[in-house]
Amino acid sequence: WTSRLRQWQHERLTRVIPADIYPFVLGVWLGEQAHINRDVYRNFQYAGTAHVLSVSGVHVGIITISLGFLLSLFRMSRKLHNILLMGGVLVFTLMTGAQMPTVRSALMVCLYLSAELFNREADPLSVLGLSGCTFLAWAPALLFDTSFLLSFGSLGSIMLFYPGLSRALASLPLVFRGPLATTVSAQAVTIPITAWHFS
Repeated sequence: WTSRLRQWQHERLTRVIPADIYPFVLGVWLGEQAHINRDVYRNFQYAGTAHVLSVSGVHVGIITISLGFLLSLFRMSRKLHNILLMGGVLVFTLMTGAQMPTVRSALMVCLYLSAELFNREADPLSVLGLSGCTFLAWAPALLFDTSFLLSFGSLGSIMLFYPGLSRALASLPLVFRGPLATTVSAQAVTIPITAWHFS
């Protein structure tokens, strides 16, 4: 079903998107890079923005926030809201080819939302730990995968260090404090990993 949905979107995008940006839209929305010109892709690499051409956790976050907002416009119980939101996130994940970063993010979103279904308080660090353990139980070699380490390391780092950094930067306006605290806290764990793997 999700493959048919993906194909339908392909056909729809072909009709409504100008040909010169069609490959870019396919990459950003469906994670398909086959249509992107090699020189164009190299330019994205040089600019340090090649990651926007692949579907990742950011996309899952955007889908979660957008769909969550749309669902909140309708009268429904919180549990039904979460079930529909998890369904939407899972459909998006399958539709985009269920790539590893997307699956990771979708699993975390679903675990976080499912806490409320069982009348539990959602704890982000517990969700992160459970997600990590699930992936390592499925494929232990992921422990040495750079993408896995950076993905979980950056999220864990933000969860651990953001509150303290945000308090330390309390004198700054919120518009600067939030992004700065997030960026600096994410680096605490990822800089050593990046230095080790990329020199």
